[in-house]
Amino acid sequence: MDELADCVEHRIPKNSTNTFFAPDFQVFLQEQGSQYHDWVITGCCTDICVLQFALALKAFFNQTEQDRRVIVPADCTATYHMDEIHDGPFWQKTALDLMKAAGVLVVDAIVDTDPEKIPAAGSQESKKNSETEDTGEGN
Repeated sequence: MDELADCVEHRIPKNSTNTFFAPDFQVFLQEQGSQYHDWVITGCCTDICVLQFALALKAFFNQTEQDRRVIVPADCTATYHMDEIHDGPFWQKTALDLMKAAGVLVVDAIVDTDPEKIPAAGSQESKKNSETEDTGEGN
């Protein structure tokens, strides 16, 4: 966590697999959420915590007709692998594909934090990135 300290504006504790339902997040969303256009989600497990939070947040923005982007950089997510129990590579890909299908902007990486250089949701560049498994370009 120390490596990310300079990048983190808010840290929300949670007691479930879905941060969206954390009381502190709900307060943050109501009090300060309108200040943010881009919501970048990272973490583990991609197929549990990241997936649930990204889908809930995207659904909330859709329901409330807010023009916000939910962005998941694939290189900042991971899941676990246990032989014969949990196929990590399969569930990693499946979770990223499910998020893409729901309108979450899944990118290989964020290499530039300038919002102007991250493709706008619905743009041709955004569609290209969400339709390709690995562009090799990093967004």
